[in-house]
Amino acid sequence: MPAKQTESKSLATRCKSWAECIDQVRLIPRLIAAGYGYIVWRTWEWATSLPDLTQNQAIFAAAVFGMTGFIFRFYYGIASQSDSKH
Repeated sequence: MPAKQTESKSLATRCKSWAECIDQVRLIPRLIAAGYGYIVWRTWEWATSLPDLTQNQAIFAAAVFGMTGFIFRFYYGIASQSDSKH
């Protein structure tokens, strides 16, 4: 348990401002990834609840699901940029 306390203290001492703490924890990319996960979940529920998808509805669902690669590329791109700063 002492390792966790020193780990949290070291994060607090490394942060000179709230912006640096948010950047080190990578809060914004995590929130974006979580929000996108929620959108995918709701789209999946909506698409599977319909008795018969029209072509436009299927294209919309495919576009939402297809954005997964771009969202996670954004998430990991931000992570690698913040790791290279330190």
